[in-house]
Amino acid sequence: MKHRVGEPPQGVKYPIWAWYLLDGKPAKVDLRKTEFNNYRGEHYALAVEVPDKQILLSDEENWHYVLNGWYLGEAENESDYDKIETWFNAIPPDEQRKEKKKSWERIFDVAHVENDFNRRGCFVQATFWELRKEQVISVRRFIGKG
Repeated sequence: MKHRVGEPPQGVKYPIWAWYLLDGKPAKVDLRKTEFNNYRGEHYALAVEVPDKQILLSDEENWHYVLNGWYLGEAENESDYDKIETWFNAIPPDEQRKEKKKSWERIFDVAHVENDFNRRGCFVQATFWELRKEQVISVRRFIGKG
């Protein structure tokens, strides 16, 4: 965030997380959908408008490569995958760590792609340092039955 968006405002320690795209469409959280149907109690969904230059977008599905410490390759088919895996496994461990970290930059490419071995841009998350009252467009209340 600091590198791509800038330093947080004074007193802010952690970014705010939000959906930008859900299943390739502008995010509109629906607690009846599978992703959210275990929620219980009272919840609120905010529609917000934050300036683009204040937001960091990333691919939520590929974010799991970072979380799990995996290499995020660019294979589009099985042959590509095999070549990349062979190359990656053949380089020394120190080089693997560098290449793995470098590969994680791909989570910030949120252009829509779907093929046999790569999918991105369907579920896009947004983070930003602060949310101001005037940036809230609407508020929807839900009662989750879990």
